[in-house]
Amino acid sequence: MYTSSIIAAFTTVLALASAVPAPARQIQARAAPVVDVLVQTSPLNSANVQASAVQVILGEVKVVIGNSGFSPSQASKLSISPFGATTDITTVECQAFSDTKGEIPVSGIFSSAYPAILSSTATVPVGSIICEYI
Repeated sequence: MYTSSIIAAFTTVLALASAVPAPARQIQARAAPVVDVLVQTSPLNSANVQASAVQVILGEVKVVIGNSGFSPSQASKLSISPFGATTDITTVECQAFSDTKGEIPVSGIFSSAYPAILSSTATVPVGSIICEYI
């Protein structure tokens, strides 16, 4: 008795749902703009250059992880790489910070044309990087 009523109601709902037209266009999420920052982890004057890339989403604080698996990383030079970017790197500038919140600057502002030299003879702790459009 109730089963036939439930089936009838389900059939009606299904018929109404199939009558609803599809939207005219689909909204697609865009990928956030990203740049790769090359972090030279060896001293600048070292014969054995070691570096790693850190992917930074523009407008967000990127915590930099060191060799120990924790922040900070040791660095002597920071530069914006042309590889891995989803935006025009000539329109981006970045700054490094010693803390993970992006509050205590450890570098000046650097760009794809002008890298940040933190030290020519040693490395300094870099806890985070922030990149923005110019």
